[in-house]
Amino acid sequence: MKPLELIPPPGTSADRLADRLGALGRVRLEAARRIRSTLLDRADGVLRERGITLEWQATPEGHRLAWRDGPLNSVSIPLSAPPPRHVAHLPEGVLRRRLQHSVGHGDLVEVASVRGSSRRVRLIDREEKTLCSVSVERAAALSPNGARPLRLEDRVRVVPVKGYEGLARRIAAHLAEQPGWKASPEGLYEEAARRTGGDARARLKARISDLLRTMEHHRGAIDPRGDPEELHDFRVCLRRIRTLFAQIEPSTASSAVALELKWLGQVSGAARDLDVQAEDLWRTLRESCTHHGPAHARIEELIEEHRHEAHRGLADALASRRYARLLRAARDALRKEGPRPRGPDGDDAPARPPLSAAKLYRKALRQGRGLGPRDPDERFHRLRKTLKKLRYLLEAGPAREDARRGDDALKSLKGMQTILGDLNDVSVQRELLEWLRRELEGETPAGLHGCVDELVALAEERRRALKTDFARHFGSLASSAALRSLLEAERGSKAAS
Repeated sequence: MKPLELIPPPGTSADRLADRLGALGRVRLEAARRIRSTLLDRADGVLRERGITLEWQATPEGHRLAWRDGPLNSVSIPLSAPPPRHVAHLPEGVLRRRLQHSVGHGDLVEVASVRGSSRRVRLIDREEKTLCSVSVERAAALSPNGARPLRLEDRVRVVPVKGYEGLARRIAAHLAEQPGWKASPEGLYEEAARRTGGDARARLKARISDLLRTMEHHRGAIDPRGDPEELHDFRVCLRRIRTLFAQIEPSTASSAVALELKWLGQVSGAARDLDVQAEDLWRTLRESCTHHGPAHARIEELIEEHRHEAHRGLADALASRRYARLLRAARDALRKEGPRPRGPDGDDAPARPPLSAAKLYRKALRQGRGLGPRDPDERFHRLRKTLKKLRYLLEAGPAREDARRGDDALKSLKGMQTILGDLNDVSVQRELLEWLRRELEGETPAGLHGCVDELVALAEERRRALKTDFARHFGSLASSAALRSLLEAERGSKAAS
């Protein structure tokens, strides 16, 4: 049985409530407690759809993460601030296993946050055993964009104890019959989300804020001599931010941020491409060009110099005032409400996001239909960018009613992106090899130019194979029933909001 929430008349205090409940038996009035709590979920809301509450709580006694999916199945663990952002970051234990079973290793987003105070009245028996607890709660909603907290309606929460559920129902019914009392039409978090604009757009802004924090975390670990995956993870966050920023209503601020994010994508892309190509070419040299052994050292030296030069450019960009201004501008744009479009009669017109998942899907089908081995790499690259945007929108969308169906749909997108990503890597490798040829002009060590020619031939062979593989797999994307179903759910969710 879930707690029962009531809206009391103005001015209702825990002392008055204790006097009223004293007619039903012995009561114990506890001291007021200050609390801040945050409801967490995956971006698609799968936990709430399954009746699960994941709540991070900050109390005077410390911080805790609590899971409830029924009166007999609750669990909580101590967990310091800030609220967790990823399931994988939780300590090993029952709570982490339950979350992994429900949402996998995905990100967690803040659905709504509240702060306030709670004072509890306990109905007890002669042995001081609690039969039911009734709390008077006063809270304010914290907006995800950092605006001033909004006062919520006072609530009285009747919390049943196992074996005494009937008593809790009688108490709730008794209070609801009193003048000025009424059953709460919505839960505390639902009211908080509604009051702070907790619709799809607010969740989108919260998701972008999470990604900005994660991107900054990876930025501090980028080092050409360290783990290259840090730069990869940095760029994954950046690409998602660019795509999701395009969902915010256009404004001068958001348009300027979009341009700066594009600049950041360019300077980080050059370094990431060389990280990938250096590793791939060194492996190819050792495995497939063994008879050109004397040429390996010079080729590796030039590529490594080129890679470090790109990383120096990236390091300068990330330490620049321009990057710092970009972060400030992005956070400011997320806090501010953009101007809403005006209708023909001067009224507010419904906001239309610039990107639509359904339109992107149709665009991808147009771009991919008929592509074959003789088509230029740029056409495949354009399709790859479209599919990435489609995937990021669907992953951040609220309409994932069936998590399994959504995962199946995204799996078909990821498979196609793997092929197109490998093809893009080969295309970038060809450009790098052409640069290498120009750098080696005039040098005559034995086998040097022959080694480069062999690398070019191997890249060409791989490119033809990937384009043929693409043609075989594209039909599965076009006929994916799971993906079409997910797109229909996204369209219905947007219409409802």
